[in-house]
Amino acid sequence: MPAIDFGRVKQIVKLGDVMALLGLTWTRQSRTFVRARCPLGCHEDKHACKFDGTTNLWYCHRCKTGGSALDLYCRVKHLTVFAAAVELCELLHRELPLLAAVPARKDRAVKDPETVLDTDA
Repeated sequence: MPAIDFGRVKQIVKLGDVMALLGLTWTRQSRTFVRARCPLGCHEDKHACKFDGTTNLWYCHRCKTGGSALDLYCRVKHLTVFAAAVELCELLHRELPLLAAVPARKDRAVKDPETVLDTDA
């Protein structure tokens, strides 16, 4: 199974894109952020949740929950981070960023399990 570069996914998946995919609408807008209802349904306050496009982060001041666009998608869709990253990249037509394979170090000798557990020494 490939290793996903989640840091890179958080950079390429924008909060506005995730809000659009989830059908979220906002009630108040400033230059850098919008306010809306909590996407987790914790309350009906139309302004308690802040979505910041410059930092790509969201936060609900009522349920004290927030995070990245990837975190938002995970919570609303009830997906694992892995599944959410794959799904978001597919839906947004982005290439799924994978970590480079790290070659195994050959200079480490495999220890004999019996000598590792030997407590008499």
